[in-house]
Amino acid sequence: MKSSTLLTVSCVAIILSALTAIPAAAQVFLDLYGGFVFPHAANTEATAPTGRTKNMAGFEDTFVIGGRTRSWGTEVGLDWFGMALDISYWQSKAKFSILGARPEKKVLPVTILLMFRYPGEKIQPYAGVGGGIFLTQLKNDVDLSLLGGSGGGSFRDYQADAGFDARAGLAIKIHEKFSIFIEGRYIYFSPKYSDKINGQKVTLEADAEAILAIAGISFPF
Repeated sequence: MKSSTLLTVSCVAIILSALTAIPAAAQVFLDLYGGFVFPHAANTEATAPTGRTKNMAGFEDTFVIGGRTRSWGTEVGLDWFGMALDISYWQSKAKFSILGARPEKKVLPVTILLMFRYPGEKIQPYAGVGGGIFLTQLKNDVDLSLLGGSGGGSFRDYQADAGFDARAGLAIKIHEKFSIFIEGRYIYFSPKYSDKINGQKVTLEADAEAILAIAGISFPF
């Protein structure tokens, strides 16, 4: 988690320092999109006072929806550079049982991005990199006997973690009023969840990594 936090802080620092380079005149867009999330499997460590266990956890592919605002420079020499604020949402269930049941995770990332593009008339390849806060909820039914204890109960926790976001895409201008785009996105963050079950603190910790494939529509202001 320390590495992901450091990476995100570095990205945000670069973005904030770049704000002064954005020209006063900017071209602003609203993007709406949907697509698919392909989570990577990761080692999950569960801990309680009575024991510890490790599992390989993989979450099911799922659907994502989201939106963002983008601004591009309009002055010659800066029309390739911009900024974006992106918010998306998805939820997914684990493919395999962890501590007796399949956990369900809800994810809401809020990220700030530096954006770069080739400012073509009709077709614009672009890329973005940045970071932000990944708000998540994890729910699971836990069997404490799998951690050397007894009994069980419902596990639930909410977390806000720093995370990394990188993407590349292609925008195609269809009309003066709108464009369409396709995009590939990579995200990474490292949450640690904890809850009390029968008076015992149980923690679940794992890196979260995924590839997103999205398509959407873009409207200029």
